[in-house]
Formats: sequence, C-alpha cells, structure tokens
Amino acid sequence: MNRRVAVIALLTAGVLFGDSKTEKVDFPAGGTLRLEHSVGELSIEGWDQPNVEITTTKSTFAQTRDLDRIQISTKLQGNELVITTQYPSHLAFPFVTTLDRVENFNLEYHIKVPRKAKLVVHHTDGEVHISDV
Repeated sequence: MNRRVAVIALLTAGVLFGDSKTEKVDFPAGGTLRLEHSVGELSIEGWDQPNVEITTTKSTFAQTRDLDRIQISTKLQGNELVITTQYPSHLAFPFVTTLDRVENFNLEYHIKVPRKAKLVVHHTDGEVHISDV
C-alpha cells in the first residue's frame, strides 16, 4: 500500500525547474522605482545603500525553455529606474471569457531600494510586500 502511494505521489508531483538572478543597478538620489507588469510575489525592502539590488526567481513545472521566455529588464529613464516584466500567457481552461489568461510559471522578486525612494508599482497578479520605504 505504501509503495502505491509513493508511486502516485511521484507521478503527480512533477519536477520543479528554476532560475535565480541577482543584479545591482545604480539609482539616482531621490529617484523613483517603477515596476511594470510584475506578477507573482513582489517584496520591496528599504536599505541604507545608494543602489538597487534586484533578485528574481523564476520557476515552473513545465519545461525550462518556458523560463527563457520570461524577460525582466531594467532601464534608467531620467530620474526613474523602470523594471519591466514580459511573459507568455495562454487562454484559461475552461474558458470563462476570452480575456481570462493564465501563466505557467511562478515569479518572485526581492528588491532592495534606498529608504527614501519613491515607488510606482503596476502589479498584475500576486502578493506585494513593502517594508522600510
């Protein structure tokens, strides 16, 4: 009986593929951090450094090539540091409306910013945690 349960658990659990990346970016004094199209779990924490540290973790139960299709870019535009996320999605099943979309991945952001930074966050779906800013 225990062996049958173990085999069923292995077949249904799947394999989790993942990728993590940390990047440090210069940040203008008194600047604004803008996030566009972030999705998943977003944590922003204030710190005493003049730059921004961005750690992203992508994971999926699908194939790892799906992770390569998730693009997170940073761009300094004047006094703003813009972090943009682009990712594939597909129609939800069963279809409720043609506007329902789902993502086939998990995405986590952990961002450290100067405590006096201004924030503009356009978060599509998931949790947002902000502390010490």
